[in-house]
Amino acid sequence: MPEAIAEFQRAEQLARGGPLYVAALAHAYARGGRQADAERELRRLVEVPPGEYVPVVQIAMVHAGLGRTGDAIAWLEKGIDERSAGMVWIKSDPRFDSLRHDARFQDIVRRVRFP
Repeated sequence: MPEAIAEFQRAEQLARGGPLYVAALAHAYARGGRQADAERELRRLVEVPPGEYVPVVQIAMVHAGLGRTGDAIAWLEKGIDERSAGMVWIKSDPRFDSLRHDARFQDIVRRVRFP
């Protein structure tokens, strides 16, 4: 995991804090046991300045990495409400594997109308 974290740190720097990369880094921190670092990056995603947008799916992914199933599901529900384009990836993105057993996640997948 340290190698993955280093690569995500570099990607986040190159992307100048783009939310996709911040979320990926936060997820890697969470899965690597670096909860405080994951929480710090999550705050960066949630506390964006007015006029900036962070896809809610990215926030859900971080919560999934932190093991917060309920919070992840709540953010995915917002993704449905917003018709977030990122929702198309939740069925195949391995970062959501920890949610697949949850009936609420399965319901979200059904509502997104995956085949």
